[in-house]
Amino acid sequence: ELAHKLGEKVAVCLAGSGVQELAQELLTYGVDSVYIYDYPELEHFRIEPYTGIAVHLVEEINPNIILMGATPIGRSLAPRVAARLRTGLTADCTVLDVKENGDLVQIRPAFGGDVMAQIVTPRHRPQMATVRHKVMMPAERVEPTGKIVRCEADAKLLQSKIEIVSFRPH
Repeated sequence: ELAHKLGEKVAVCLAGSGVQELAQELLTYGVDSVYIYDYPELEHFRIEPYTGIAVHLVEEINPNIILMGATPIGRSLAPRVAARLRTGLTADCTVLDVKENGDLVQIRPAFGGDVMAQIVTPRHRPQMATVRHKVMMPAERVEPTGKIVRCEADAKLLQSKIEIVSFRPH
């Protein structure tokens, strides 16, 4: 709805391992492009590679607005991406709208929920927000018309100083 108001396209970044089927499914929700970073190194979420990939894509496609879920991963990833892009971030939005000039109107509870703060970021792009779960109506499925774009990631982008350790009881 926001993209439609602005006459812009909807793009999704999908990072992981074996995510082709998920990309196909995303197209059925009316997105214009699904950018895939599909690497075995991305099987488990690690903050450094995922941050690097998000920043890499943003620098490639230059979006006006970036939205992430206010999930544990989104709350970890979004501030790091915003910091690297030197832009602002509004967390836990419950309502979003856009002005004709492209400014994202971000509304979120403040002061323990007693006040609804309205935040606009007029001088920085991209504008970023995390959105609370289930505050928006799910998109309806449509006949897919979008495209899947396979993205190449430099090997350095996929590296992490965090090791995945499996603990198995003996």
